[in-house]
Amino acid sequence: MSRAIFFLLFIKMSFVVYSQNANDYYRMASEKYKKKNFIGSSVDYTKAIELSPDAAALYNNRGLCYVKLEKWDKAELDFVKALKLDPSYKQALLNMGNMFSAKLEYELAVLNYDKALALDSLYKKVFAKKAYVLYQLEDYNEALRFYDKAINSSPVKKDILFNARGATYEKLGLFDEAIYDYDITLNLNPKSHATYINRGILKTKKKQFEEAIKDFTVAQSFSGMNGAGYYYRGLCRIGQLDEIRTSKEKHFVLDIKENQKIIQMACSDFKKSKSMSYGSSFEAYQEYCTDETKMGVITSKEKKKRKTVDKVIIKDVVMEDRILTPPTNKESKKKRRSNTFNQR
Repeated sequence: MSRAIFFLLFIKMSFVVYSQNANDYYRMASEKYKKKNFIGSSVDYTKAIELSPDAAALYNNRGLCYVKLEKWDKAELDFVKALKLDPSYKQALLNMGNMFSAKLEYELAVLNYDKALALDSLYKKVFAKKAYVLYQLEDYNEALRFYDKAINSSPVKKDILFNARGATYEKLGLFDEAIYDYDITLNLNPKSHATYINRGILKTKKKQFEEAIKDFTVAQSFSGMNGAGYYYRGLCRIGQLDEIRTSKEKHFVLDIKENQKIIQMACSDFKKSKSMSYGSSFEAYQEYCTDETKMGVITSKEKKKRKTVDKVIIKDVVMEDRILTPPTNKESKKKRRSNTFNQR
């Protein structure tokens, strides 16, 4: 009898040590993840998994380590394993969607976000993520619908969401709505240089050149060594010059001094942008800053060959860094799950 009791106590003590060791590895893994030691964190999660192989949260968390390390196949396997252990694990579906988004596989990202929403149609964390990938897929109407949901449900980071929705409105040609959202963004975050550039581009398209120049000037003051503000301000001045030439075409000779001053300011902006290695500024400088242009003399034939400011800006919207500033793929805060392990 005493041997039987001793045996049961031994088994119980062994189980306690077993559980404590798994939790110890989990805690170490979590601390390393916070410190961005993703390799060390993944190693400790592996040790925790060896001791507690049925804990879905451990696979999910290790999957996040692999995402940070861009070990995509391993990350996907871990998220799939987590979902096999817990089919209702909506956080794992969200994380897998974020992984596919990071890989630019947007259709698969939407698929996983939809699965998460099927489990919980009010899962707030999905709204902005899905809106972003829909924007990348050029489904702007649906992206707008999910940005609306994200804005209405999120108490934080609304400046990022309004900026992103503004960019979506712009893609739909709703410029006034876009500018309204950019205005809200700047009220919430007055130092958002990306939003100043976004709003400035729209004001340039609306031929509100002086207001646009102010936006690009403020943007450059906040953007450090980026050079985007100088580049777009230079383009805006070219647009301003084209507008002056169009409205005074019959008296073009009388405008040479004014033309020369504007082109010099534009070329000065392109030159400053070049000094900061902003890619598009090199082409713009070559396009607009020849000696002939700076003297304000452009023949009709040459004028037809040149790009209009609107075409240049539209090209940059599509091909360059439109500075959408979409929501980032930061991990959500931990929540308690089974086996005493937290999810990310």
